[in-house]
Amino acid sequence: TPTTGDEAVAAGAGDLEIPDNDPAGVKSVANLDASGVVGVVGIQLAITHSYVGDLEISLSHGGVTRSVRSREGGSNNDIDASFDVVGFEGIDPAGEWTLHVSDHATRDVGKLVSWTLTVGTNDGTPEPPPSTDETVFNGAGMMAIPDHDATGISSTADVSGVTDGGVAIRVDITHTYIGDLTVTVGHGGRTWTLHNETGGSTDNLVDEFSLDATGDAFEGDPSGTWTLKVVDGAEIDEGTLNGWAVIVR
Repeated sequence: TPTTGDEAVAAGAGDLEIPDNDPAGVKSVANLDASGVVGVVGIQLAITHSYVGDLEISLSHGGVTRSVRSREGGSNNDIDASFDVVGFEGIDPAGEWTLHVSDHATRDVGKLVSWTLTVGTNDGTPEPPPSTDETVFNGAGMMAIPDHDATGISSTADVSGVTDGGVAIRVDITHTYIGDLTVTVGHGGRTWTLHNETGGSTDNLVDEFSLDATGDAFEGDPSGTWTLKVVDGAEIDEGTLNGWAVIVR
């Protein structure tokens, strides 16, 4: 029976091996029988893994994807915890919810043991799902970032077949002190700063940046070459540009 104004619970498949160093990862689906609109979302998650800092974990439903955990925890073993996940409020709770777990470094391996989804529902009319129409153009990755070097590294992505749309930049960087880093992207003679030596001793920069949110909105034709530059401005800590992409929506 669909649940409204209460909590709906569903479990996804478990006992699934997580492929080592493979962004495709493993996906598990929980089918939720509920009505109304989404309120609070939580998951109970059990993963065995010998280096949890390798892992990216996200939850998707109704055209919305939200990060649950992004390469946190370093060399710690295993995850057995509950997480609140925001960003699904107001949409239809019914249907498939997909947990995606991926490993982004070699050597250490693990397994998605189990997971359970709990969704608090409220009365109301669901909002329409967001548009998922986007085109992804990947730039070169797996590039070491020189330590304390103003030259840094540059990687290009070529955009074609689209003539307009909003632009966002996704980056995946492993680094042991992201406060050392400046990340910019350039196109057509313009440059946008995505990250400017913030975050202090936090590990890793895995995020999506809307150019509209930089205060210098992108307008016009996104076609052509985009160049991402990453500079490490301090000594000791080092890292790698694992990958990045231009997203046109």
